[in-house]
Amino acid sequence: MKPRNLLFLASVSAWPWVASAEILDRVIVKVNGDIVTQSEFEARQVAAVQGAKIGSERIEAYLRENNARILQDAIDDLLLLQKADEVGIRVRPEYTKDIIEGIKKEQNIPTDAALREQLRREGMTLDDMKRNIERSIIRRQVVGKEIEPKVVVTDADVRAEYERRKEEFTHPAQVGLQEILVGNDQIDPKAKAQDLVARARAGEDFAALARDNSASGTRSDGGSLGKLSIQNLHADVRHAVEKLPVGGVTDPIAGADGSYRIFRISERAEEGLTPLDDVKADIRKRLVDTGMLAEYDKLLKELRDKAIIDVRVREVPLQVQVPTTASILDPPSADPAPSKAKAAAAADDAEFVVSPQAAPEKTSAVPAAGAEPTEDQKPPAP
Repeated sequence: MKPRNLLFLASVSAWPWVASAEILDRVIVKVNGDIVTQSEFEARQVAAVQGAKIGSERIEAYLRENNARILQDAIDDLLLLQKADEVGIRVRPEYTKDIIEGIKKEQNIPTDAALREQLRREGMTLDDMKRNIERSIIRRQVVGKEIEPKVVVTDADVRAEYERRKEEFTHPAQVGLQEILVGNDQIDPKAKAQDLVARARAGEDFAALARDNSASGTRSDGGSLGKLSIQNLHADVRHAVEKLPVGGVTDPIAGADGSYRIFRISERAEEGLTPLDDVKADIRKRLVDTGMLAEYDKLLKELRDKAIIDVRVREVPLQVQVPTTASILDPPSADPAPSKAKAAAAADDAEFVVSPQAAPEKTSAVPAAGAEPTEDQKPPAP
């Protein structure tokens, strides 16, 4: 099995350390005293580019469009870590160790030395990986402590949502079909099709007939087409099957190219409403997810409103060097979704106005102790 990128296994959106020596210590933004350096921000850019699978020719345009969101995510990460410190959330070292051991086992990495070498190729150290894991856990614990208790979905809520979306849960009449295609390469396709119909109606196994005689790609599955909505079938097929009982076999249906198709009804499902019991788990999950997202955004807004956010650098590189390991490993398949609270850009400084405040608001918020640079991880999705 091809190893997945440990960079992304270590956190929701961990990053390789990619930095230019001349800008290593520049501070992009201060958040209650904690900082995001330009090297860290460039690493977040790399992670975003890798996650979105952006080609080198599109990197500049992509970063110009997404830099504000990337920085806002960095600010939000610091705010959540500071909240965790405030409420006393800590991560036990042995828990982090267990996670790393699990990653090694999953990726068939036999030793710590081999793990360090794999991380080195991806631009990370083992300490970087541990820090990413710990911060990811902390963020999730903040969500569990500060958000989950506020989201309560009752049976009455589920039923009300079911009633509101009843049309969505009403399914059309469906029919399960098997097919045999008699190709136009036969000497007499119609006669061949008629013979197969007669044999099927006489009791021969339709799936076996399909495997032995059909020219369709479904032959290996006994001609199975699965369950289909009757209203979506081609008119000729619909007219042929709509009155047949389960087990019924159609007459041969001629194709425009001289081929013939035969269909058997394997099952039927009449139009109706899916019972609440069949969908209530999905409805409950959707309601919980919606509630969690709303509470998550509310928490971030409260933290931002109280924070001292000071953007120090507004001009950052629009090109980053993506590690070559990204082309042989497996980064995430989609760009992290922008936060709902992505700030609007100011007309005269569109690239880098990210705080939802009109300007950094000086308040009485107490700066968090120990201004340590943040790692690049998306806030945990509620």
